[in-house]
Amino acid sequence: RDVVAIVGHNPHLEKLVGWLLSGLKSSLVTLKKGGACLIEFEGKPQAGNGHLLWLMKASQMKKFS
Repeated sequence: RDVVAIVGHNPHLEKLVGWLLSGLKSSLVTLKKGGACLIEFEGKPQAGNGHLLWLMKASQMKKFS
């Protein structure tokens, strides 16, 4: 299983997530500073082919450390 982590800044990161999930060049999620999400693909990653598995705020992720 291949895993790729992408780090970026808004609004570009939110637009990338939106594009991967829907194929549209628009922001569909809100990622605040330190937030993260997990997108899964069946087969080759491409626009509109992603499935959002989870989306968390930084405060939620701190509970795991």
